[in-house]
Amino acid sequence: MISEEGYVYGTSVLILIVAVAVFLFINVSACNDSHKKLLKEGEYSEKSRKGDRVIGAVASVVWPLTTIVFFIWGLAFNGWGISWIVFPVVGVLFGIFCSAYKSLKGIEE
Repeated sequence: MISEEGYVYGTSVLILIVAVAVFLFINVSACNDSHKKLLKEGEYSEKSRKGDRVIGAVASVVWPLTTIVFFIWGLAFNGWGISWIVFPVVGVLFGIFCSAYKSLKGIEE
C-alpha cells in the first residue's frame, strides 16, 4: 500500500508536471500567434479578416435572438428544464454556417 506521504508526493509531482505543460503550451502558442500576426497568415490575413466581419455581423444577430428564445421559452412556457438545449443547437448550426461560409469564400482557417 502507498503511505500518506506517497499520495502527497505523487499529487505534488502531478501538479508540477501539469503546471510545466500549461506554461509550455501558453508560451509556444503565444509565440506562434505573434508570428502569424506579423506575417499576416491564417486568421490574420486580409481575406480571413473580411470573412470574420461577416461572421461577426451574423453572430451579433443570432446569439441575442437565441437568448431571447431561451428566456421566452423559460418564462412563458416554464420550460427551464429543457430550454438550455437552444444554445447547443444554435451553436452547432452557427458552426456549420461559419464552415460553409468560409468554404464558399475560400477562406483558410
